[in-house]
Amino acid sequence: MKKLLVILFILLFSFTGSTQSPLQQRLEFLRLSLENKYGWVGNFDSLTGIATVYDKGYMGYIDTNSRIVLPLAYSTRDFSDGLGIYHDPSTKSIKVIDKKARLIKEFKNLSSLLGFKKGLSIFSTPSAAGLLYGVMDLKGNIIIKNQYPYIEKIAEKYYYVNSNKVGAGVINAAGDTVIPVSYIIYYTDTTDLHFIGYRPDAGYGSFASSGKMIKYLGKEFYPETNHIEGIPHFQRDSVFILKNQFLSAGSKMALVNLDLDTIVPMGKYKLTAINEGMVCYYDSVPSGNKARDSLVAKCGFLNTKGAIIIPARYDFAIYFTEGLCSVQENKKWGYINKEGKLVIPFQFDYALPFHMGYAKVKMKDDFFIIDRKGKIVMKSKSY
Repeated sequence: MKKLLVILFILLFSFTGSTQSPLQQRLEFLRLSLENKYGWVGNFDSLTGIATVYDKGYMGYIDTNSRIVLPLAYSTRDFSDGLGIYHDPSTKSIKVIDKKARLIKEFKNLSSLLGFKKGLSIFSTPSAAGLLYGVMDLKGNIIIKNQYPYIEKIAEKYYYVNSNKVGAGVINAAGDTVIPVSYIIYYTDTTDLHFIGYRPDAGYGSFASSGKMIKYLGKEFYPETNHIEGIPHFQRDSVFILKNQFLSAGSKMALVNLDLDTIVPMGKYKLTAINEGMVCYYDSVPSGNKARDSLVAKCGFLNTKGAIIIPARYDFAIYFTEGLCSVQENKKWGYINKEGKLVIPFQFDYALPFHMGYAKVKMKDDFFIIDRKGKIVMKSKSY
């Protein structure tokens, strides 16, 4: 079986046009193959070659030789910093292990430990009000006190924290307050912590990390976080969708940057997703029905300066990944590139974004994995 996989790898990756490295593609091909045996397999860790594996309600670890490193009997976290984390119900503790499943550290009285990055991990403990989060090192030293209902690392040295009572802010890796915990933060720049947010006494606007308002937005508008989980954090040249909260969803939108400069005026288009410098927009265009002079909503793509790159002509689109985007036309899905050229024909009943050179598609009642040329490389149990 291993020899067969090696042969498949050589044949498959000798002709790929993906921008991913051959190693990344081989690992993704292996991961997708294993998902046909197990319920779900996570990404393989680049340092240890180990991935989380899930099946029938339990989790464990598996390596690139398809060998189970930790039995599927626990709740685990993905490997990071060369370390894995799992909850052991028999000892009611959280254990940190190396790639050979040898115990490195055991923690009692924790509800969760989210994974070490550069020697630090977010953790939580129980309280009468619910879970409270903080940051600790591998020795158990508390860096940020566990007093927040939510905490997330947003940059190399910074953590976004949220308190239900007073709002959100940013704390650095030394535990010092950088942005006072008194805002609603929507977007933040990972370099200088310039952010778009809301403060009760100031309203919506863009703020410097000192808390000084740079530009007032108003009380009726708010940034649309869309499909992004947690606090979105971006580079300084990123753009964002802005909505009018007093109008029906999707009826009034604008495209702005972190300084709240307008790129696409409010109400010109419906905007849905931004990725790889391409902004998906919907516009009303003639239906082409000669019997009725009507308009229909079609989607296309703008660049981050607001210029139309791909005119609105598709029924639906998701977003670009690895230079390709799945789009729908006449109830069938295919893939286009950033020039709007159809590179994989309309033939699927549904098509997901590409990841590491592969995408999952649906044809009738079956699911398949395709490569960047649209070739089916294997059948899949599900999406």
